[in-house]
Formats: sequence, structure tokens, C-alpha cells
Amino acid sequence: MNSMTKRVSIALASTALAGGVLLGAGGSASAATTSARETATTASGTSNTAPLTDGKVAQPEAEVAFDTYTVNVSATYNKMSTDQYVKLMKFGDERDIKTLTVLGRPAVLSSDHTMKIEINLGSGGSGGPVGQGPLARTLSVAFERDDRGGYYDITVWSTSGALPDDSALLGIAEKVLPTLHGRAVR
Repeated sequence: MNSMTKRVSIALASTALAGGVLLGAGGSASAATTSARETATTASGTSNTAPLTDGKVAQPEAEVAFDTYTVNVSATYNKMSTDQYVKLMKFGDERDIKTLTVLGRPAVLSSDHTMKIEINLGSGGSGGPVGQGPLARTLSVAFERDDRGGYYDITVWSTSGALPDDSALLGIAEKVLPTLHGRAVR
């Protein structure tokens, strides 16, 4: 696990364990569970590389799963500005897009469905169908204030399909991103 991935994993886990209030006010974790505190069930990280780059472009990510939702943080190293990214999303006919500024950097909120994959491990050995999974909400924040390309993605989803208020994603970004020293977001 590279150092950036390790920092993301530690930041997510620390934030989760420091109060279990990553999502929602007063310890609520999602729209589906408004009275109970969530407990982190797993935390993982990878030092992946971006597809089609022959292993030359880093694409690290970290993920913390809770009882009813999952938080994923990843970094994308490219030369696409947030403005270009938004134009690409609009060209792809995405509708739930909201531009904003986070920690003094350009950012965009967007929603998309996850993939649902079923694997049949019984005899007969055929792969299951791939379908549409629950909705996920993503906050993409530019690495730099002058937005020369590259961004962090913070994505939240729940198996129930319930999503937190956007302020929850902003709260996660404000707690986690300043801890990433490779591309400090301060």
C-alpha cells in the first residue's frame, strides 16, 4: 500500500472511529438510520494504477464500510480540470450535477448508480448477471486551487439506496482531504 493510500485509509478510519459521525448530524449515518451510530466493519486501501496507462499513472483509493453505507476516497491524476469534467458529465447527459467550491478548490457533486454483480458459485459454474446497483453520491474536489487537473473523489453509497445529505459529503471532505500530504488540500 503506497503512502498516499495509507494516509487516506488512516484518515477515513480515524474520522470514523473519532465519533462515528461521518454522515449526518448527531451521529446518524444515513437517511436510512437516523438514530444509531455506525461502526466501521472493514477498511481497505489499494495503490492501483489507472486503466490503459501501463501502470504509469497512480490511482490510489481507500474504502471504509460501515453497517449500512460505504465511503470510498480515490485520487485521479489527469490533466482534466473540474470545468472540463463537468462539461463531460453534461455531454453524457448526467442530470444531478452541482458545482461548488470546497476548501477553496473547484468541486462538483454528482450521482450515479453502482453496478450489481451476482456470482453463482454452485455447480454449473456460470457467472451471474450484471445489473444496476444502488445510487451513489460523489464529491469530486480539484487537487489545486487553480485546478490544473486531477481530483479527489469521495463517494458514498448504501445497500438500501438511501443517500446522505450533500452536507455529509462536504463534512467528510473537510475532515479527510487536509490530512492527505501528497497533494495537501488546505
